[in-house]
Amino acid sequence: MKSAAVDALVRGNPFAAAGFAPDHPRIPLRYAMIEFQQKSGKISPGVARAAIQSLQRAPLVEEPFLIAALNSLLEGHEIKAEALLQEARRRNPRAEVTRILLLDRYLRTERVQKAASEIAAISRLVPGTAEVLTPQLAKYAVEPKTRGSLAAVLRSDPGMRDMLLQHLAQANADPKIILELAGPLPSAPPPEPPYWQALLLQSLVKKGEIEMAHGLWSRFAQVQRPKTAQMVYDGAFRGLPGSFPFNWHFASSPAGVAEPNKSSGLQVDYYGRVDAELASQLLVLKPGRYRLAFQAAGDVPERGSSLAWLVICQPGSVSIATIPITKLSYADKQIRGEFVVPQSGCPAQWLRLMGTAAEFPTALNATISNLQVQPAGAS
Repeated sequence: MKSAAVDALVRGNPFAAAGFAPDHPRIPLRYAMIEFQQKSGKISPGVARAAIQSLQRAPLVEEPFLIAALNSLLEGHEIKAEALLQEARRRNPRAEVTRILLLDRYLRTERVQKAASEIAAISRLVPGTAEVLTPQLAKYAVEPKTRGSLAAVLRSDPGMRDMLLQHLAQANADPKIILELAGPLPSAPPPEPPYWQALLLQSLVKKGEIEMAHGLWSRFAQVQRPKTAQMVYDGAFRGLPGSFPFNWHFASSPAGVAEPNKSSGLQVDYYGRVDAELASQLLVLKPGRYRLAFQAAGDVPERGSSLAWLVICQPGSVSIATIPITKLSYADKQIRGEFVVPQSGCPAQWLRLMGTAAEFPTALNATISNLQVQPAGAS
């Protein structure tokens, strides 16, 4: 009965468990692990000694070996520490702390296969692997001593690699580190670009690194864009390769839906109840005058809720064009509008299809095709 009470309480409240059985061997072990967590791996000598001594009364548990390994690492006895960690792992293969410490040892000593085995085991055995492992791998990624070994390990685990790259991109890590870990690009871009690419590009755009972001996008998508003026990409909505923000992002929400159809057009259904961004792409236009032209058909009356293409400077939010889509019937209509990119303060431009709600909502639908941006002097 007393032992059962200790087992029930020791993880959540070891102090209460000590009231039932102050001499139970799991109590000093739990004290040691709490101190380990609170002090980032450091355990005071007295607590560590009590935990290690409890091994004589609980010979099957793994914590004394883990604690002894930590002590050995602090004293510089790395070979002894590794042997203790291996014994702790043998006793409890699901202990993530033990496996992460072993992973650290293998990465630092460039034992790629053993490191890969630890990552695979943690992924398989430990619930919530992303929360446990990804931040730890990120630490190895930014450290030059372990980055090379980590890159070699991740080549055999693309899922874990992409998860780590997403984490690094969201954390605004150095793009050089992200690209090194990503490794060589495939011979052809995949139908769905990995999400980390869009996150990295958006991070660079937010920091004002437009040229770097656009260069990486071209490299990822394996496309060449015109050098004289960077016009709209995939204006025929064919699903060309490349990730956002220099390719299209289409909305699908309770406010409305925009999606390419099978006829090289963009089908837009806007419900007119709330303002909504339905499609967007980041352009890189040099200063000058431009013309935006497209064909549209559908059911968009002159009054009520409305649709329009907007051009907005990035950075900032200065609108330099609003080209309304109105008076549509089901016959194709050619729509044009001109705008000027200023000489300064507008290195990139958001092209956004916006729905604007009216006092009395109107549901709208339109098919947009052959969208082009050209210098205004072009025929």
